[in-house]
Order: sequence, then structure tokens, then C-alpha cells
Amino acid sequence: MKQIRGTNEKLFAILDSFDESHLNTVPYANSWTAAQVGNHLTKSDRFITQLVSGPTVSTERAADEYVKQLADTFLNFDEKLVAPEMIIPDEKTFTKAEVLTDIKSTRSNLLNVANSVDLTRTTSLKSPFGKSTLLELLHFHLYHTKRHIHQLEKIRAAVSIA
Repeated sequence: MKQIRGTNEKLFAILDSFDESHLNTVPYANSWTAAQVGNHLTKSDRFITQLVSGPTVSTERAADEYVKQLADTFLNFDEKLVAPEMIIPDEKTFTKAEVLTDIKSTRSNLLNVANSVDLTRTTSLKSPFGKSTLLELLHFHLYHTKRHIHQLEKIRAAVSIA
């Protein structure tokens, strides 16, 4: 949880570093804006919170079996990944306050839920990840965030020189 909190602080800081005028600027072709990245992460957080707080079953394997695979996938910044439809960001203009308030709230909720459950259990709800343990879902959350921090750094560099 400590690593997640530290990564969240980096995420909040980079989102806060955007000027309001650059937050909704498309930095380059086929890219989301910084605000849309924040909205995407907020939607993802809500979904992960549902999975973590939902029904679970006993785990029949190591609870961290797929953690390395998650890291290898999400921390490979050369690989373009496609987001599931349910977490595609909204096509709208966001305020910085809206983005930061939403993402801080969903992340706080997720950590509160995660602190109250047995992370070795497997979610029984359907997810794009298959049968994941709650521990693996938190690692997904961590690596997904790190991936988007990297993306936000590139976006910030592009819109700052535009």
C-alpha cells in the first residue's frame, strides 16, 4: 500500500502541474489530453474498487502469480495498449479541480476498501483480467498508474512547448 500511496502522490502532482489551459489540449495525434488520462484512471479506479469490494472465492494458486506479467505488460512503454470500452475517457472539457477531486476520491475509496479485505482471495466478478486475486488487482492499479504517469510526462512536455 505504501508504494501505491507514493505513486498516487506522483500522479496527483503531475496532474496538478498542468496549467488549466493545457489540461485539455490534445498533445499529438491519437492521444488523450491530460484531463482525459485522469478521467480514464478515475473510471478504472471505480471498476477496480467494485472488483475488490465484490464477492470473492478461495484462491487455488499463488495470490501473486500474475504480478510479474502485469508489470511486464504495463511498464513496457513501447507497447501501445487499448483500453476496454468501459474506461475510455469522456469527450469533454474538464476543470483541473474536477479531475483532481475525482481521482483523489476514487483512489482514497479503493485504498480504504483494499485495507479491509483479504487480498489473497480471487474476485468472482467478471473482469477483462480473468480470474484475478485482489492482490493482483492492486498491482494492476499500481502499474497502470505508473504507465499513465509516464504518458502524462510526455503530454506535459508536448503541450508545454506548443
